[in-house]
Formats: sequence, C-alpha cells, structure tokens
Amino acid sequence: MRKVIVLDCDLTLWSHPDVSSLKPPFKVERRDLIVDANGEEVKLNRGALWFLHYVKLRGHKLVIASWNEPKNVIELLKLFKVLDLVDLVLVEPHPHKDFMLERIMYYFKVTPSQVILVDDDITVHTLVLKRFKEVKTILYGVDVEDFFDLYMMLKSELGEARKVYLSLPIIGHEDFLFRKRYFEVVERLGVEILSKWIIKGDLGKKPDEVFIRDLKYLDKAEALIADVTYPSHGVGAEIMYAFLKRKPLIVTFKEGAKVSYMILGMPGVKIVKYKTLEDLENGLWREILRVFAC
Repeated sequence: MRKVIVLDCDLTLWSHPDVSSLKPPFKVERRDLIVDANGEEVKLNRGALWFLHYVKLRGHKLVIASWNEPKNVIELLKLFKVLDLVDLVLVEPHPHKDFMLERIMYYFKVTPSQVILVDDDITVHTLVLKRFKEVKTILYGVDVEDFFDLYMMLKSELGEARKVYLSLPIIGHEDFLFRKRYFEVVERLGVEILSKWIIKGDLGKKPDEVFIRDLKYLDKAEALIADVTYPSHGVGAEIMYAFLKRKPLIVTFKEGAKVSYMILGMPGVKIVKYKTLEDLENGLWREILRVFAC
C-alpha cells in the first residue's frame, strides 16, 4: 500500500531548533551542512538524505510539514536539494499539523492509515492523534535517534532498500580516496550497497575467495553501478556477468576517459558521463530512478 511520509524540519529533518531565527544569506559548506550570515549551522540529521532517496525509490510520497515561517525553510530546502525529492511542502506558522494532515490526505487521496508522521514535538503528535487515531506517529529523538533508525522501524511497511552492486577498480587503480568519495555519492542515493568492501580493497583475500564472493553478491543485486574511468579487468568481468544475468547496468566515467566500445555498445546500458562529483550524483540519481521505474 502506498504511504505518505510527513516530515517535520526543525530538530527532525535538520538539527537546528528554529531556522526562522537565522539570518540570510546562507552558504552551503557541505552536502549536509549550511551556515547563515552569522555563522550559525544547520545540519541535516544523520541519514536524512539517504532516507529521502530511499522513500522515493520505493514509490511512496514525501511531504514536508513545518511549523515555521516559510522564507528560510524554503530556501534551506532548496540549498539542501530536498525540494527535488519531496512531493508537497507545507510551511505554516502554527502547530496544528492535524489541519495540515487533513489537506495532505485530501491532496493524495489517502486514508489516515496510509500516513506516517515524523516529528520531534509531542504536542503536535497529541493534536494529530486526537483527530486521526489511525495515523502512525513517530517521535523523532525518542522513538528513533536518526533516519537509519527510522528506516529499520519502517522497512516492513515501506519495503527494504533497493540493493545495488558497486563495481570500482581496486588492483588496477589503487586510489582509496576516489573509491571513498564515489561510495559516499552512491550511499546518499537511498540504496543498499552490497559490495561494501570496495572502500577497503581486497588485499589479503585469496583470488578464489574474491571470485566466489563477488558473484554471490552480484546475484543478490537488483542493479549494477560500475565506473570505467580507469581500466580494470575485474570491473569489466563484473559488467559482463551482470549483463548475462540481465541485471540493469549503470556505467559511469569521467569526461575524457577512453572507454571500450564493448561497454558503450552494450544493449540497455545506462551511461553517466561526469566532470564533478555533483555531476556524478545527479546523473546516477536520474538513472537509478529510471532503473527502478519510480
């Protein structure tokens, strides 16, 4: 059953208690960190970006419902690139989220039992449950500590995260920083990366153990993401294995890289060419959405 997840902002989506008090202009320091003109920080809570992407990939609806003045909230949502992930935003200067939920349910044509509210304010929960007893309410900071906890609580209702196999060169291009940054980009996109060893490397493992392990997890994966910027026998072998198993394939490479026609001409392969990590993230997200038909 399709669900509508309604998220609060202050002390829920992000760590700041009252962003209406912040002074623009805002500056993006990191993907999950913004500072105002006075140097005051707003940081997305742990796992927030992952959770938003995860919900989107499972085909559920996302709503921001904030008790706040709209201007700063909307600007922060834009800068955090959250607006692109949500289906509806309500920012109003009052605590009556029961009224907001009434409009949300009408908008999406859903019943209270299809709504999940995540908010840090017990008063809001009380108001909502007084009118809509079937709404599932989760008190952020009490029922769950972060968005990974929230996933564990809700995955039986929302579905498990999509499983992908990430293939990056290890032996032929021993660049730990490249693998780490690439891994972090994919990790933000709401999927479960099965090949977590990719950021550690295979040193110390026997070749036959690596072969058996890799094929085992490729079989479990719903899709393969591979970077072919640097030539790698292992990456090429994993791409071909996934192709023969009819797994969806997303292949990435930096602009200027020389890529085999064998890969570029592979039927059904999704190609992402990038200059920066931001390009990579945007391109991967676009193709992951297509792969999982969301």
